[in-house]
Amino acid sequence: MRLFLVACLALLFTQCHLSGKPDNASARAAALVEVLADNNLYLPDSVNAALKKVDAQAPIQSKKIFLKAVDQFHNKKDAAGSIALFRKAIRMNPEPKAYYELGNALLSIKDYQQSADAFRLAVKLNFTPLANCYFNLSTAYCMLGDTVKAITQLRNALEEGYADKTRLTNDSNWDYLRTTPGFLAAITDYFKGAVNPAQARYRIFLKVFPEMDSTFTIDRGQASEYSLGKSISYDFADYIPGMEDPQFSRNVSSEYLAICKRKLSSGYTLVVYTTVVAISDTLPPVETNFAVYDSTGKQVSLQLFSSSDGPSKIVTGSFNSKNELLITEYHEEWQSDPTTAGYEGNKIVKETVVERQFLQLSERGEFIPKAIPETVSSRK
Repeated sequence: MRLFLVACLALLFTQCHLSGKPDNASARAAALVEVLADNNLYLPDSVNAALKKVDAQAPIQSKKIFLKAVDQFHNKKDAAGSIALFRKAIRMNPEPKAYYELGNALLSIKDYQQSADAFRLAVKLNFTPLANCYFNLSTAYCMLGDTVKAITQLRNALEEGYADKTRLTNDSNWDYLRTTPGFLAAITDYFKGAVNPAQARYRIFLKVFPEMDSTFTIDRGQASEYSLGKSISYDFADYIPGMEDPQFSRNVSSEYLAICKRKLSSGYTLVVYTTVVAISDTLPPVETNFAVYDSTGKQVSLQLFSSSDGPSKIVTGSFNSKNELLITEYHEEWQSDPTTAGYEGNKIVKETVVERQFLQLSERGEFIPKAIPETVSSRK
C-alpha cells in the first residue's frame, strides 16, 4: 500500500518533528526547491525525473498549497484563481491527485488542451479511481473535436465502471459526439441492461482501497504516521464523514487516505481510512477509522481504530481474522514537554494504559462490545 509518498513523509517526520525546533516550519517551507519547471509540467520524462529529486519536506508543504487550491476551486468557485496554486504544488511534488484537480479546473475554464494534458499525467501517475479521470479526459477530447481519442477514453471510463448514462445522454458537452457510431457502439456495449448509477459509483469508490490482509494492526509506532495510503478524491466526499460539510464545501484542513477494505459475507464492506490534519506545522493529528457500508454505499457504522493527537495520547488498534478489534488508549509522559522542548533526545518516561475496548464486528456491520479476554487484559 505504500507508494513513493511514504518514503518522503517518513523522512519529513524525522527531520521536521524530531528536530526539537518546531517553530522553523515556515523557514523550511520557504527554502523548498521546485523540482519541475512550469513548461515541463506535462512531459512524462520530466515528471519522472522530478519525482526522484523531490525534497523530503515537499509532500506536506505542497499538500498545504494543494488544499488552498482545492478551497479556491471547489469552495470559492474560482477555478482560474486555483490553477496557479495547483501548478505550484505540482512543481514541488508532482502527484496524481494534484494533476487530476488541475485538469478539472482547466476543464471548467474551457482550456481543453491543457486539461487533457493534466488528466493524462494523472493516469500515468496511477491516479485512482480511473473511471472519473478517463471520463473527464474523454470530455476534454470531445470539446477539442478529437472523436477517436474521446471515444477511446470514454470506453476506458466505462471499462473502469463509469455508469452515469443520464449524463452521457443529456450533457450538452457531448452533443456532437452523441451522433457518432463510436459513441453509440460504446453505449450499447456497456449499457446492455439496467444500471444503477449510485451503486456503480460506490463500486468505483471501493476500487481505491486495496484488499486487507487476514489481520490488520496499527501499533504505537504507526499511530502517528500519515503516509499509509492513497489520497481519496474529493469526488467521493459524501462517503467520508467530515470531508464535506452540509453546505457541500470541501474540508481543506485535512487529507484523507485510503488504507484497505474487507468484504463481509453479508454483502457489507469494511473500509479503513486515515484522516490527517494537513495544515499543522507541528506533529499533525492523525486518526484512522473503520467504516462499514451496505451494498448501496450507505455508511452504517463508524469506529475509531487508532489515533495520535498530541504527544501524550496514543490510540492503537488490532483486527484479527475473526473480525475482532482490540483498541487501546495510552497516556505517555515525556521527560520534557515535546511541544516546547521538541522530540530529539527526548524520552517517554512513563506509559499508562487508560482504556481498552474489545469489539466484535458483526456481519451486519455493527461493532459489538465483548468482554476482554484475560490474555489481553493482562498485557501492558
